[in-house]
Parts: sequence; structure tokens; C-alpha cells
Amino acid sequence: MIRRAVRVLLGILAAGLASGVVGAVVIVVPMAFSPDADLGWLSALMIFSLVLTIYGWAATVVLGLPAHVALGRLGVRNIQAYLIAGAVAGALFALVHSLSSGLFHPTVLAAGVAAGIAGAAAFWLVRRPDRDAVNRPATSADGHP
Repeated sequence: MIRRAVRVLLGILAAGLASGVVGAVVIVVPMAFSPDADLGWLSALMIFSLVLTIYGWAATVVLGLPAHVALGRLGVRNIQAYLIAGAVAGALFALVHSLSSGLFHPTVLAAGVAAGIAGAAAFWLVRRPDRDAVNRPATSADGHP
């Protein structure tokens, strides 16, 4: 039980970091290739990585953990389901952020989806829910439940 809780906490940390970096790259890299780019995009990458990591942790706790619990209760433990849940959570988080700030840009939505997928993958790789013992009904000696 304690090992599982530690893996969940480590998964949250990994998810926040992965989603922050990936989200920042999606937002900042186009700045690097703009005609009037200077080295300011490097500092923007660092700042966005920090800010989006904090957003990533918030999204993981608010949206990712409930998704993890729901998938576990449904018995779904494969990475594909976690990636889909991450993409949906990232898109939802990006849309809520965009609507609350009054600024919507497709890049923000793309960053949210990419960050959600990266965060879900990092969480799944650390937590590895596919390795959990599956609760099966007890059987009698003759093989019947």
C-alpha cells in the first residue's frame, strides 16, 4: 500500500515535469523560428517550462488522479487509455484556461493536448498500473466460483 502511494506521488511529479516541458516546447519553439527571433526564446522556454510544470501538477491532481481512479475501477490499465485520458484532460485544462483568460489560440490547445499526453505517459511509466494484481473471484478446488 505504501509502495503504491509512493509510486502515485512520484508519478504526479513526473507527470507535472513532463507536461510542463512538452507544453513549453509546443508554445515556444515556433517563436524560435520566427523571422525576428533572438535568444529571448531560450528564456521564454525556461519560464514557460516552470509555469507549465506548476499547471501540469495542478492538472494531474485535479483531472489526472480522478481519471486514474476511474480507469482502475473499470479495470483499464493499458497505456493507450491513459494517453487518451491525458489528451482529453490536457484539452479540457487548456480550454478552461483560455476561456478564463479571454485569450484563445490554437497553439494553447495543441500545447494542452501534447502536455496531457506527455504527463499521462510519464505517470503511467512511473506508476505502472498494468502491473497491479487483478482482483479475481476466489475459486473452489473444482474451479468454480
